[in-house]
Amino acid sequence: MASSDDEQTVAALIRAAGRPDVDVIVVPNSKHLPAGQHVVVSGDRRIRVVAVR
Repeated sequence: MASSDDEQTVAALIRAAGRPDVDVIVVPNSKHLPAGQHVVVSGDRRIRVVAVR
């Protein structure tokens, strides 16, 4: 079961992915990638999520 922090992070990533001007999301480290998620799907868009470290 995902923690509420993970759920909030995923919700924020989905909101960002829903913006038409977003092509990729960069996060500070892999801790911001719940369950190793590297792609966010929002509607018919698939947005890549990249961890800097």
